[in-house]
Amino acid sequence: MTAGLRKTGISVVGDIPWGTHLCQFYETKEDLLDILIPYFKAGLEANEYCLWLVDDFLSEEEARSALRRAVPEAERFLVEDRIEIIPHTDWYLKDGSLSAERLIEGWNEKLADVSAKGYAGLRANGDESWLREEHWEDFLRYERALDGMLVGRRLLVLCSYPLSGVTAAEFLDVANTHQFALVRRRGDWEIVETPELKQTKAEIKRLNEGLEQRVAERTGELVAANEKLRREIAERERAEEKLKQSESQLAEAQRLAHLGSWNWDLRSNALSWSDELYHIFGVDRQIFNPAYEEFVTDFIHPEDQALARGSVDSALKTRQPFSFCSRILRPDGEERVIHSRGEVVCDEHGAPVRMFGTAQDVTERKRAEEALKESQRKLEEAQSIAHVGHFEHDLETGVVYMSDENYRILGLPPQDSIALSKAFEYIHPDDRERLHRAREEGVRTGQRIVVDYRYLRPDGQVRYVHSESDVIYDEEGRPRRTFGILQDVTERKRAEEMRQTFSQRLIETQEAERRRVARELHDEIGQALTAIKINLQAVQHSADGSPLAPQLNESAGLVDRALQQVRDLSFNLRPSLLDDLGLIAALRWYVDQEARRADLIPEFVADLSETRLPPELETACFRITQEALTNVARHARARRIWVELRQPGAELHLTIRDDGIGFEVGAVWRRRASDAGLGLQGMQERALIVGGKIEIKSAPARGTEVHVWFPLPEAVPPAAKNGVE
Repeated sequence: MTAGLRKTGISVVGDIPWGTHLCQFYETKEDLLDILIPYFKAGLEANEYCLWLVDDFLSEEEARSALRRAVPEAERFLVEDRIEIIPHTDWYLKDGSLSAERLIEGWNEKLADVSAKGYAGLRANGDESWLREEHWEDFLRYERALDGMLVGRRLLVLCSYPLSGVTAAEFLDVANTHQFALVRRRGDWEIVETPELKQTKAEIKRLNEGLEQRVAERTGELVAANEKLRREIAERERAEEKLKQSESQLAEAQRLAHLGSWNWDLRSNALSWSDELYHIFGVDRQIFNPAYEEFVTDFIHPEDQALARGSVDSALKTRQPFSFCSRILRPDGEERVIHSRGEVVCDEHGAPVRMFGTAQDVTERKRAEEALKESQRKLEEAQSIAHVGHFEHDLETGVVYMSDENYRILGLPPQDSIALSKAFEYIHPDDRERLHRAREEGVRTGQRIVVDYRYLRPDGQVRYVHSESDVIYDEEGRPRRTFGILQDVTERKRAEEMRQTFSQRLIETQEAERRRVARELHDEIGQALTAIKINLQAVQHSADGSPLAPQLNESAGLVDRALQQVRDLSFNLRPSLLDDLGLIAALRWYVDQEARRADLIPEFVADLSETRLPPELETACFRITQEALTNVARHARARRIWVELRQPGAELHLTIRDDGIGFEVGAVWRRRASDAGLGLQGMQERALIVGGKIEIKSAPARGTEVHVWFPLPEAVPPAAKNGVE
């Protein structure tokens, strides 16, 4: 099919473009269905939504039956709501009148809905056999408006008109409001083009002009009278219907809002209640007859009766409205809370003649308010205990709303809000830029903003706070506000600093003790074993051929092994290479030694400055590498290890990798304090003591990577190649 054309299913018509407006003149149901069934079948098969407006001439059920007989998948189309068959009254006369504007708006809304659901377009038919003389001019005006509206729209409209009762003029009127018309002649459908219609219309108009003029003159007054009467009747019916709807809606609204209305005639003392008011007070309309004094005495809680009477009396004296809340006691013993409102109506002399008002059951609201207050109290108490407050920052106005605990943390008096610029004045100058960058990054990416910073309280105290907040976006995806919590972590920070200080002292003490023990092993025990070895060698030379020679040889071997064990133990306690030649030489030697011991293939890369690093940094690097390689030998079942020491800028980056079985990092961190912790706690503490940070990446069957970053003193120059092994 040509691009942009749609199959009509009507052989005499063929393919037509979107926006085509055509009509059909029929005499029988068979004529009507002969065009409409293939017309809708083609639309359904082309993923078009179909709308079929039927009249009494062809009922909805007849239309469905005809569709089922001719279209194999008709039932599926009907179930999936891909074709809608409705009476013409639900479309043309939806509110009892014919309005071209409303109908055009209806087509636009229907087409938009169809397009949103993914259909190729909308295909429609309306059977116009329902038209009467009083509708004719309005409908032709609608047809002309529809013909113009269809241009450029994915919409096909076929209008079906019965030939019976249609004059020649009406025939031409219809044809001229459509692009072409279909008429059955001698059993075959033919297209009547507009030029031919115009010629026919001119001839018929000449013949009927006089008749139409006389008919118009004679019937004009009757039509006008009938139209006026019809409008009056329609308006009265609409008013009555609206009144019924209003009363029904009012009753439903009162039921939903638990609100009843009352009216008190002060002259007759007659008090009337709405149905909902009887329900609120738990009484039966058929049994209870409300009266003011009995109402106050029997229903208002004794402690609230003075309030109720005083409010009513004051309103009668001042002619001002009243409003108060009171407790009521229902006949079933239940206590409820109502909110009463009322106004006074006066006569022309200013004397009160009537009062009216409402009573609303606010029991649940009062309970919710009390529960909310209790929850708020508990929240504030919990925040005070945990030193946690919440805040909300309006990104447009820059105003920050904070809980009372936040103000207590910051040492400020509680207030409704505070400007962000004012709050920033109390943040430590060294932390402002970092906090600002964190906020901007969170707003840009939508990620949670997590930042620790110092706060300078007005009383001079420095407090450490931990903040976490989320960015809230509007429906258009624009950031509007942030909401989060602020926690005073000063004591935790001080405890961490104290623990870190203790850890540093402990490690320094351990290193000093290791150095002393290593020196004693090397100088005392090592020298003693060396002397024993020399003496044994001398005895061996003089005891050649002696029966004691085997025992001497065995003793010499034992001394050699003991001497080697002492040297290894001394190195593990404190490698002399680290003190004498520096970190690179010590790591290179240790990696080779561990690789030979564990049958691993090593690779060592060093790319950093020739200058010696600070002793505490070299010790931390070596001990972390020592612990990591010990873990590889014990647990990894690896074949290869890689140790890299690089200097990217102003930091030192240590990497230890293996191709072993890996492990779940999270699970190990959770049990890191136990023996199964793989020494991660010690590695982490050593890194933190010298200002570093550690990251471990691993997964089952994926090997393990340990990355450690250390800040370098400014005195350390840029990296220089130191070799690769």
